[in-house]
Amino acid sequence: MLLCCQMATYKGDFGMWLEEELTSRGLKQADLARMSKLNKGVISRLVNMEREPHYKTLKAVANALNIPQKEVFIRAGFLDPEPDYDPTSARTYHKLSGLPPEKKLEAERYVEFLSKEKPEPTIHAGSSVKK
Repeated sequence: MLLCCQMATYKGDFGMWLEEELTSRGLKQADLARMSKLNKGVISRLVNMEREPHYKTLKAVANALNIPQKEVFIRAGFLDPEPDYDPTSARTYHKLSGLPPEKKLEAERYVEFLSKEKPEPTIHAGSSVKK
């Protein structure tokens, strides 16, 4: 449920999370400003948590970074995360939804292949794996 202007537990982490997102993608704040068509000052204030984000700003950030809007709203504290919410699955679904049908089928086959692979055994210190 979207609660306008009510921040949840993630509020203090949003700036750090956004900075980590940019760093992991090799982007600077100016890049995000250009991609999202937002002012550089707006991005700086978001990263430094000097400004409470507006929902339109969050939508622009999500679209620019190709992240589900729901994830950005959760990170900003505008939505409470659902108990079973998995950001990795949500991002994957978000990216898949933009693919043409033949690429979706290819991705589905690849995921099916990966799900059939046997996991590597975990080796703990001082133990050995029997074959």
